[in-house]
Amino acid sequence: MSRPVSVVCVGFTAVDATTVVRNLGVMFDAELSAREHVSRVAQVCLFHLRRLRPMRARLGRDVTLALVTALVISRLDYCNCVLAELPATTVLRVLHAAARLINGLRAHDHVTSALKVLQWLPIEQRVDYKLCLLVHKVTVRQAPSYFTCMLTAVTEVPSLSTLKRQLRHSQDASEIRQEGVFCCRPSPRAWNRLPTELKLMRSTPVFKRSLETFLF
Repeated sequence: MSRPVSVVCVGFTAVDATTVVRNLGVMFDAELSAREHVSRVAQVCLFHLRRLRPMRARLGRDVTLALVTALVISRLDYCNCVLAELPATTVLRVLHAAARLINGLRAHDHVTSALKVLQWLPIEQRVDYKLCLLVHKVTVRQAPSYFTCMLTAVTEVPSLSTLKRQLRHSQDASEIRQEGVFCCRPSPRAWNRLPTELKLMRSTPVFKRSLETFLF
């Protein structure tokens, strides 16, 4: 079996290889599994939750909610598209711990009703929300051009013109992995599950409200 490469040559420059790199706050591991990213996000979020727990009684529910939203939920939602079609059990535990803290629940209390009161989507639906919003912005020409060129409505493909408002990846967007962080399927699949009236909406604020309601 060949030994792992320790040095990579880029032009005339030797660059030391590493198993994990950070890019815009997202951790990319050598296997594109997102395990390192999920682990670090969960670690930081749980750290903030532990700091807030002793102050919960003094802060009250509303202030605790604001702090958890700023310190924890923002991190769970940041670049969560990389978790599409990946197990997110660790992140789900963080979301449940945050809901218990805000509502003053014990460690093993059920959180289903608490999540509904907070109007928090589960992790999978949070990822779908981000993906569908991105596709919506592509359809209304609000997304950057490098996103727009990666998705093509099949109504623009002569052989598939009968399938209205469905999306496929363009042939130019090569698939990096069938199962991993990068996959050509999640955004079209999430979008294609939406009802037609949602796909036809042109107002982004209205689409966001309607999409959240649909995912709930």
